[in-house]
Amino acid sequence: MDTALTIKNSSDHETGLAILNNFLAGSGFNYLSGVREVGKLRVIEGVAKGAACIFLKSVMVFDQNGKLIFDAEIENMTAYSREFVRQIVLRGILKMLRDASKQAGKSFDENQAFKMLNKMLENAYYEESYRAILVWAEDMGII
Repeated sequence: MDTALTIKNSSDHETGLAILNNFLAGSGFNYLSGVREVGKLRVIEGVAKGAACIFLKSVMVFDQNGKLIFDAEIENMTAYSREFVRQIVLRGILKMLRDASKQAGKSFDENQAFKMLNKMLENAYYEESYRAILVWAEDMGII
């Protein structure tokens, strides 16, 4: 029998996501959807967690008004990692920006956009890990 749970204001330590929804399937997989804030953008990630594995199921990027900007195609059985998702979001947003600006007859500095977005995504995906490693390094006397 499947059990559905809605969890608000909780986080998943393995992915770093703020959990929006959680569904425990009869198969034993725990399906999560969670959000990550990137400036004014919201990245919604869908994952399936089993014993000793995490699979990426979906990645969607929305603006501050809830409009969909990017929806990634994810192959079945794709292993989850923060870096993999970060790269999907980086490439997806840059492609959408490139396509939209071309269609609107506008131009932008793609290298500058890459640097800005890359830094924003790096902070969004690794900020807590950076803080944690520094605390650990200080405790160990490394720093």
